[in-house]
Amino acid sequence: MGLLQPHERHRGRARQARLSQAPKAIVVHSLAQAQAALAAAASLGAPVVLLSGPGAASYAGPAWFLEIVRQARLAHPDVPVTAILDCADQPGRALAALRIGVKHLRLAGNPCARARVAAIAEAMGAVLDVTRYDALDLAGVGDAEAEVTAFLRDASSFETPAARAPQDEARSVNSQQLPHPEEARSAVSKDAKRKARP
Repeated sequence: MGLLQPHERHRGRARQARLSQAPKAIVVHSLAQAQAALAAAASLGAPVVLLSGPGAASYAGPAWFLEIVRQARLAHPDVPVTAILDCADQPGRALAALRIGVKHLRLAGNPCARARVAAIAEAMGAVLDVTRYDALDLAGVGDAEAEVTAFLRDASSFETPAARAPQDEARSVNSQQLPHPEEARSAVSKDAKRKARP
């Protein structure tokens, strides 16, 4: 144990405290799992965040994700759902997802590419989500609805990204505000004009 490192027993408690404060999300890999998540949320009267599996934009496609969310909502239309498609480190997949109407997505990889996709997403009324979730992955779970119900019972975690105030929305990619491309372009033009004057 180093001088500034927490004692082993306290490290687990600190991690647990961080996770209990993080918004909760359910990682779904199928229509049945999405339906189970919405059924559990409906039984609790709670909103739910659905995350696709990691890289689902590449192996399943954005149309597949939109369709499973649409079908799951048919049975529970009153449950507020935020559905987030994971695009791994593929900005082209993220742009394709935006073109067909995905409103929340995740993108890893190159910070410049993420910044460009974030600006495009914002212009299209979508969000490049950078929230750290306490997530329950339903891969291999037998009774998904019971697991989700138990996971979501903590009422303090019922805030979804869609429920946050717009000023709280994560618009930055690397914890710095990125200017809109037009603002950046006009600032460069003004600077060039000032330098050109005698």
